[in-house]
Amino acid sequence: MKRRLAFLPAGEQWRVVIINQADKMSKEAEAAFLKLLEEPGSGVLFILVSDSKDSLSQTIVSRTQVINFSLIPEKALAYFLNSKTKDGRLSNEILELARGRAGKMFELLEDKDKLKEEREFLKEVGLLLKKADLGEAFCLAEKIANQDGLRKKVSDYLILSLRVLLLENKTASFGRADTLQSLKKIQRISQIMETTNVNPRLALDAMFLEAIKV
Repeated sequence: MKRRLAFLPAGEQWRVVIINQADKMSKEAEAAFLKLLEEPGSGVLFILVSDSKDSLSQTIVSRTQVINFSLIPEKALAYFLNSKTKDGRLSNEILELARGRAGKMFELLEDKDKLKEEREFLKEVGLLLKKADLGEAFCLAEKIANQDGLRKKVSDYLILSLRVLLLENKTASFGRADTLQSLKKIQRISQIMETTNVNPRLALDAMFLEAIKV
C-alpha cells in the first residue's frame, strides 16, 4: 500500500483503500498504517471496516471519522427476497436466519446446503438456550472451541438473539437494563476471543453464562 500510494494518481482521480477486518492488523501493521494515515497525500480515502472500534488502536480511531452501520430493517430485506423467490416459507426462514445481515441473506439464498447447515446448527443452539441447560451449553462450547467458523457463528447468534429480545421488548423477566449489560459483555468477550489468544473454550463458556441467564 505504501508503495502504491507513493505515486500520484492519474488526473484528478481519488484513490480509495478499503481495509476489511481492520481490527486484526498486527501492531507492526498498525504502526506502519498510522504513518500513512497522518500524511495520506491528496485524493486518498481510507475506509477501515471493523466489528468494533474498541479493537482498533485509539490513536488510529482518533484520526478517523467513525460511521456506525446498524442492521438492515427486516422489511427492506423482505422486499428484496420477494423479488427473488415466491416461496414465502423460504423467505421467512432466510429472514429469521439473516437477522438484518444482507451478506448472510445472499449466502443463504444462493447456497441451499449452507441454508440447511445453518438451520440445523442454530436450531440446536436455540433449543439449548430455551432449555437454559448450562451442561449442554458447556458441552457445545467444548465441541466447537477450536472451530473458527462455528465459534463465530455461535457468538453472532447469541448477540443477535439478545438484540432481538431488546428490540421486541421481551425482557420483562430479566429486565431491559440487565439484558443490555449481558449483550455488551457477550460482544466484548466475542471481540476478545477473535482478536487475542484467549482460551476460546472459556470465552464461549462465559458467553453462554450471560445468554442463558437472560
